[in-house]
Amino acid sequence: MTAPIKAKGGQKAFKPTGDQRRQVEAAGGLGLKDQDIAQIIGVAESTLKKYFSDELKEGRAKGKGKLAQTAMQMATSGKFPALTIFMCKVRLGWSEAQAHEEENQSPAVTLTRSIEPLRLVKPDKEAAEE
Repeated sequence: MTAPIKAKGGQKAFKPTGDQRRQVEAAGGLGLKDQDIAQIIGVAESTLKKYFSDELKEGRAKGKGKLAQTAMQMATSGKFPALTIFMCKVRLGWSEAQAHEEENQSPAVTLTRSIEPLRLVKPDKEAAEE
């Protein structure tokens, strides 16, 4: 009969369960803070970060992807013009330029897109060696 593995201080070593891993990934996808997730599964925040770092990263990535997908569907549906404009600003680099032709007129809003040229630079050999 073998004795259970002991961690520092005489405590049993923590071993995450599959259920805990699924809970952490789901909670990370919802955007919950590490402190809250740790409380939900009943461990210290340091234990959560040590044993569940992959699940936290995976859950947060999936959550961001789902949110982006939903926002894109809404923006391209034609039913949410404010979201369409917002997505154009964020994803396409558009910005608002307001022009006041006369004081008594309401400002005309136009969307513009700023395009900056891409420059490829080879790394300096001397700088790379430092």
